[in-house]
Parts: sequence; structure tokens; C-alpha cells
Amino acid sequence: MLEISFFSIGVPAEVLERASTILDTIGNNKNIGRLCNENILTKDQQYKDAVDKLLGFDTCNGNLEQFFQDIFPSES
Repeated sequence: MLEISFFSIGVPAEVLERASTILDTIGNNKNIGRLCNENILTKDQQYKDAVDKLLGFDTCNGNLEQFFQDIFPSES
């Protein structure tokens, strides 16, 4: 019954499914598993790449402008 009212206000089915999974997991006193999809995995890789670039940056002789362009490329 509750799901019907959430659908009527535009809550996507995936959100309801995830909420149900989380409530069941909490109710069973278990850890909540991380949600993984292509967008999350892509973003994770971007963060890992940014950290690698940060760790490899030469703070004395590096080009800071180029560093930031590498980390935050323009979206054009």
C-alpha cells in the first residue's frame, strides 16, 4: 500500500527496492552492501586517477595549472 503512494508521487522503483533492501538489512542487524553501478564505478576510477596524479605531482617543480587541467578536464 505504501509503495503505491510513493509511485504516485514519482519515486522510482529502484529507490523503493534499495530502501526495502536497506530496511531488511538493518532489521537483520547486518551491514548494508554498497550499491554499485556503472556510474559509481566510473566515478570511483576518476577519484583513483586523481589521487594517483596528486601523489605523483612535484610540488617544487610541477606546473600547477597543468595539474588542475589534468584533474578537472573541461567538459566540452
